[in-house]
Amino acid sequence: AQTKRCILTDRVHSEDTRKRERQLLMPLEGLGPPFEGPNGIMFRAGFWKGKPVVLRMSSASSTGYENVFKQGGSKKRNRPYVAKFKRVGEKTQRHLPDSNSATAEEAAAKLAYHHEYGSELPPPAARQPRRSPEVRS
Repeated sequence: AQTKRCILTDRVHSEDTRKRERQLLMPLEGLGPPFEGPNGIMFRAGFWKGKPVVLRMSSASSTGYENVFKQGGSKKRNRPYVAKFKRVGEKTQRHLPDSNSATAEEAAAKLAYHHEYGSELPPPAARQPRRSPEVRS
């Protein structure tokens, strides 16, 4: 039986790809115990990418963190947790890019980092309205 070999070159893995891979493997550091904030909201403090972040907890969420969800079919997924957010003026939540995570804490840290230090995301892609189906006789 022949096996296929994949040869990785510097052209394939640019510096941006390596940086993104390091960020995905970066652990959540120094996650402290939960503490109560204003209005009875619970928080946890930690460090993500070397900067302090505050994770917002939620007793109503099955993951334990606000705006962090477990995706369907998670038995087959390596990183089933995802963070979502809602922009000002939009009606629905959007998936935070690169927020797929192995743990809910990690997804919450990525969301907190985005809120605190993140740059502006590109606007959503414009979509054309659906066409009416053609009826052939």
